Amino acid sequence: MKKHDSTSQIRKGDPLAQMNHSKNQNPSTDQYSNSIGYKLNIRLRTLRTARGWSQAELGEMLAQTMGFSQKIPTSTVASWEHKNALIAKIPSADKINALAHLFDVSVDYLKGLSDNPKKTALEYISNQSKPENIEILPQELAQHMGEPVWVSCPEYDGWMFLTDFYELVDSKGTIHSVPEIRKLNPVFSIFPPCCLYLKQIYNRYVIPETQIRNYRERMWVCINSPDKSLQHLNGWYIRTSDGIGVKGKTFLSFDSYFDFWVAYTTPIAE
Repeated sequence: MKKHDSTSQIRKGDPLAQMNHSKNQNPSTDQYSNSIGYKLNIRLRTLRTARGWSQAELGEMLAQTMGFSQKIPTSTVASWEHKNALIAKIPSADKINALAHLFDVSVDYLKGLSDNPKKTALEYISNQSKPENIEILPQELAQHMGEPVWVSCPEYDGWMFLTDFYELVDSKGTIHSVPEIRKLNPVFSIFPPCCLYLKQIYNRYVIPETQIRNYRERMWVCINSPDKSLQHLNGWYIRTSDGIGVKGKTFLSFDSYFDFWVAYTTPIAE
């Protein structure tokens, strides 16, 4: 998912991708009975009608918000609000961000991935007592190319990296085509069913992006890349003038934080 400026969302190369071998992560089929679906079509219609706006008015206001000279066609807004989520068109990421800003809600709430208007999916789910699974619609999967996605089916439970070539690379480095995996009737999601455990991991161990540039203690770094040859870079580092490294030599820049590497206060066991 794309990051909304006013929220703290899961980023590409999320550290959760490092946990696919964790002994604590062993989701079973019955855990998926309590799932959050993709509901942008429903949420958009509900939010719009609550404001008393017509589809034409929403198209005009959205265009103004995005600085467009022409309004968004009413037919386009109607296609986003189609009653069947599998048929409804999905707006581009910049339009989704603008819509969330227009309605003053989080992007994840607008999509139906959070049931709290002000919280992201991770913030919402980490406070739930029951495991939740956030599914990715088939037509939305292409938006996650270059990111890890969680795949759950009888034959496989775990992270797969969705490449820019629309191929899936599993934890063993084996490449699969999306149609091949779809034949297994899998559930694709942003992250696996989870509960309070994830909140504990993030709150206690992950160094926030707002603090990384001023963090003065040594830190454990995990590389978030499907390139296995880079995993040898995992380890202890200290802060340098423009990133992290050893003895003043920078190995990884701050600009790539979360997108390429994540720092923890303690090693995360695989």
